[in-house]
Amino acid sequence: MKELFEIIEYVTPERKKPFSAWLFRLKDVRGRALVQSRLKRIELGNLATANTCPAAYGN
Repeated sequence: MKELFEIIEYVTPERKKPFSAWLFRLKDVRGRALVQSRLKRIELGNLATANTCPAAYGN
């Protein structure tokens, strides 16, 4: 299936990726899998329960 959305990961000026660091520090393997599967569904256009981040749009 073709991806409809591209998720771009935030990278700090120091080239760090805080989201990836947080995700891979999660001790709950099931929780990590749920986050990853949700991100994949968003990429495929399934935004059923996803909310936008107001800070990303300056609101």
